[in-house]
Amino acid sequence: MRVPGRVVLAMLVSVSCGGADVVAPRVGPPAFISVTTAPTPSVTVGAAAGTMTVRVTDASGAAVAGALVRFSAGVTLTVAPDTARTDAAGEARTVVLAGTTSGAATVAATVGGTNLIARASVFVAAGPAVLIVVTPKTARVYYVGDTVRFTAVALDRYGNRLTVDSLRFATADSSLLRVDASGVVTALRPDGVSAVIASAGPHNDTATVSVTAAGVTPCTGVAVPSGMAVGALATFSGVSSGCISGAASGAEYALVAFNGARDGSVSLSATITPTGLTSAPTSPLDALAPSASALVPLARGASVMTLVPDEAFHLRLRERAGATVRARANGARRWYATRPRARTRTSISGFDVAPSYSAIPASPSVGDIVRVNVNANRDCTSPAYRGARVAAISSKAIVLADTLNPANGFSDADFARYAARFDTLVYPLAASAFGVPTDIDGNGRVAILFTRAVNELTPPGASSFVAGFFYGRDLLPATGAGACAGSNEGELLYMLVPDAAGVVNGNVRRIGFVDSMTTGVLAHEMQHLINSSRRLYVNQGAATEEAVWLNEGLSHVAEELLYYRESGKLPRSNLGDDAIRVSAPASYEYFKTDLSANFARLTSYLRDPGSNSPVANDDQLPTRGATWSFLRYAADQLYPADGDVWSRFDNSTVTGLGTLQAVFGGATDLSQLFQDWAVTNLLDDTGLSANARFAHRSWNFRNLFGQTFGSYDDTRTVFTPLGYPLAVAALADGVNARVRVRGLSASYYRLAVRGGREALLSFTSGLDAPSPSLQFILVRTK
Repeated sequence: MRVPGRVVLAMLVSVSCGGADVVAPRVGPPAFISVTTAPTPSVTVGAAAGTMTVRVTDASGAAVAGALVRFSAGVTLTVAPDTARTDAAGEARTVVLAGTTSGAATVAATVGGTNLIARASVFVAAGPAVLIVVTPKTARVYYVGDTVRFTAVALDRYGNRLTVDSLRFATADSSLLRVDASGVVTALRPDGVSAVIASAGPHNDTATVSVTAAGVTPCTGVAVPSGMAVGALATFSGVSSGCISGAASGAEYALVAFNGARDGSVSLSATITPTGLTSAPTSPLDALAPSASALVPLARGASVMTLVPDEAFHLRLRERAGATVRARANGARRWYATRPRARTRTSISGFDVAPSYSAIPASPSVGDIVRVNVNANRDCTSPAYRGARVAAISSKAIVLADTLNPANGFSDADFARYAARFDTLVYPLAASAFGVPTDIDGNGRVAILFTRAVNELTPPGASSFVAGFFYGRDLLPATGAGACAGSNEGELLYMLVPDAAGVVNGNVRRIGFVDSMTTGVLAHEMQHLINSSRRLYVNQGAATEEAVWLNEGLSHVAEELLYYRESGKLPRSNLGDDAIRVSAPASYEYFKTDLSANFARLTSYLRDPGSNSPVANDDQLPTRGATWSFLRYAADQLYPADGDVWSRFDNSTVTGLGTLQAVFGGATDLSQLFQDWAVTNLLDDTGLSANARFAHRSWNFRNLFGQTFGSYDDTRTVFTPLGYPLAVAALADGVNARVRVRGLSASYYRLAVRGGREALLSFTSGLDAPSPSLQFILVRTK
């Protein structure tokens, strides 16, 4: 069949076009961006830095046309335009201009829709000097031979600083002043005024220096210095200034800024401006400088523990359970007065059986199963019931083991050992110190539940953990007046269990780790149980829960009392490293397990005392450490022996500072007691004061932190002592120190005055003198 020629031609053209499409290269999406032309690497402010060109290519290196490029720079540079499309060569460009600020800068180019970026660096240099500025503008010198330093800077027209080698200092009266090349001015004679001139080329600036007449000091006409012997104290309160003397041969001082306001959540602020100080103090109190390490201190020979207790959980638990108990207290108290006898063991056909109980029975047997609610996040609703096997019974304890606990944990022999330790150690210690707990379930015992439910409270991989707790809801009736359906209706403590395989949330809890802390946790939680049960049912008219800070502080006292009981040591013995470790290696283990955590908490407070408070309404580690330290200090100061001191706390009908006032006596000035404690934290065991008010009678903290606590290197072969961790800042002459202190806490400073001189401390808060509640206690240390 013949085809017309024009049709054949059309077909050939079509084929030819199709062949061209097949062989033509295809350009892919942007894959690379590079700088082909960089701006000038160094330019002066306000000048052009040239052009920046970038090229965008695909994965094969082919130019990508039409790609959107965005250019950006910081405040030091500007770009114009800030967006551009790439041309046929794949290039986009912008003009770079230097701004008015000197310094290193970067121009960045990005490709829209991708994460591609290319950069070029430009240093913008300051322009020529147009101005010299000297600071300070005025200075006063009080003594012949004293010095003051001036600094001068050269500025360009935009205010950028620049280095000028030709900078010179001079004085208008060389008989009054001498000035060196670095700007240090020395007074040569009294009573005169002169200019100090700083110059560079044609530019200069002037400052004025006045040298006072002979006998005039920073304190003249402002304040009168009082002679202070080493170890003596002086207090500045509600005043704008205070004068201190360098005596004949020089003196050194410590200054304690104490906030006497009785609210631990409120801070008071002030500024201290010192005039006339000399260089930093050099006396042995330099040992007060805080440790640079922020790690939790480790007692010698103790295992490295990277986890810390989850205090946030306990705060939530206390607040929630406290509200629940408070709302049901009246009904619960009526129930308690008329409650029926508790459940008793049953028998069938004359033979005992191992029954299951819906609540803790009055006369259980090993092997019985008890149903308990382990939900720690709901008080009275959504109970999460578990079966718990009675694993051991003693005179004062019923040890329960969750039937769902991970395998290979504590054995029945371990549970029997805990029951025995509770009988012989924890219960008699807690009952004699704080008071006998209630017995609402009528079995004469405290139930100790070892349950994986405690482990479940710690999320996977968390740096903190829950070791155990007491839950106030369990003291409420489950039915009737004041009912809380989730209550276990008994005195019950919840405890962590071993989990070597990390079955629960992947968190490994080895037997040794859990075992080392169990007795201490039992003592801690027993105080909570006693405090809550006696407030609810024993102490008539009592508030149902103690303030969190005091309740936790008392439980840390319980841990301290456990150490005394186990080690045979006594409070008010000023125990140091030799007494607790060197000469008593057998009992040192008790210190590590029972008490070293209290020292770690105290460390966190001492490292930043101004930002924390022993009466803060929180559950933080610094608060706990400070509260424990204060309670021990106050008990030692006000009572010759512990006696019934601690039981007075757990039998209080009021809370917080009201409890302290009731225990320590109505005539006791609590603010003064806290102030003395704050000063004691500075002076104890320094030998500076013989005043018994300023002594921690039970503990030589300075020695223990310097000898017992510290850190190990990775091989655990070198022990580096922590040192006393109290944060103490140095005051510098003419430099303002900003003070901010929370209620009933303190901040600490050091200063020195040259012999034969006087120095003035000015205290301001805004335009006024600081609040009288913010007191400044000066202690002469040398």
